[in-house]
Amino acid sequence: ISLRRNCSMGVRGDQRNVYYALGYSGHGVTAANMAGEVLTDLYSDNVERWRGLPFIEAGFDPIPLEPFRWLGYQMFTRLIGRSPRTG
Repeated sequence: ISLRRNCSMGVRGDQRNVYYALGYSGHGVTAANMAGEVLTDLYSDNVERWRGLPFIEAGFDPIPLEPFRWLGYQMFTRLIGRSPRTG
C-alpha cells in the first residue's frame, strides 16, 4: 500500500531497464491486469495510450522518518538500558 493510496507504474534506472508496478493493492484483479498491460506497453515503447495518466511514472513515495526514529529510540533504550531523554 502506498502512502498516497494510489498505484504507480513506470520505468526507472540509469538505463531505464527496471519496470515497476506497485501500490495497487486493495483494488482487485482489475488493477493487476491493467498493470500487466501498462508494463507490456512500456516495455514495447508503446506508451501513447497511457501518457498523461496520474499513475504512469508517478514516482515513489518518500519513506516516512517516524518509524525509523521510533526504531532508533527503542534500540538505544534497550542497548544502554535507559532512555536518552532522562540523561
